[in-house]
Amino acid sequence: KAGEIFDKENIRVIRPRLGLEPKEYDAVLGTKAAREVLRGTPLTNDMIVKNEMISDNCARTSDDQKTKIKAHWDEQAAKGADNPLATTNDKLLRELEIKSILSHIPDAPLRIADVGCGTGYSTMEFARQRPARFVGIDYSENMIGEADKLLAGVDDAVRGRVEFHVGDVLSLQSLNLELFDIVTTDRCLINLTSAEDQKQAIAQIHGIIKPGGAYIMCEGSRQGFAKVNELCALSGLPLLTNYWHNIYLDEDI
Repeated sequence: KAGEIFDKENIRVIRPRLGLEPKEYDAVLGTKAAREVLRGTPLTNDMIVKNEMISDNCARTSDDQKTKIKAHWDEQAAKGADNPLATTNDKLLRELEIKSILSHIPDAPLRIADVGCGTGYSTMEFARQRPARFVGIDYSENMIGEADKLLAGVDDAVRGRVEFHVGDVLSLQSLNLELFDIVTTDRCLINLTSAEDQKQAIAQIHGIIKPGGAYIMCEGSRQGFAKVNELCALSGLPLLTNYWHNIYLDEDI
């Protein structure tokens, strides 16, 4: 239950590991549950009271880790720009994300940035369904290379409204691009290595939006992840595990 102390009577290390690293067992002992945790649920940081949260392999700040994450996406680009699985292993999720983001984009000739665009798969779908001008931005040169290939193969009506740039969400304003009516991110901020970087990214995004503009955020949160796993447990489905390169946002911040 929420507020209950984790001790040797209610937590244990079992295989396969689906939650925190076994080495964190001693650090968890004595901390408090942030919410109700169902029996058999793998323990994750979002289940521990925030001021007592421990550091696990998701708490990453080193330059080495940033390099590792970028290398991962550089490798993923090899799957090809027209492959919806280049940036996720769930095609249905990708389709739902695109549909959800489009529901917030007016049918108007606006100027829109897709930050963390990857291979441009979603960016191109946005451009096919809305008359806006789109600018895709990603820090992976390989991803942008694939996006340019995809752009070269579309009809002139779409190609003339889309462009791609190599750029980091942590330094967007240094690109000196014209301001945007809308900026969107889709699983971009969760690939940063700390909450501090996530806050910096949001500040950078704010800096490239026109006054009165909008930011469409399609990101994962700790609370959302926990709710999904609660549903999985109730339905008898396998619980989701956090990807090594993701830090979910905290909706309470």
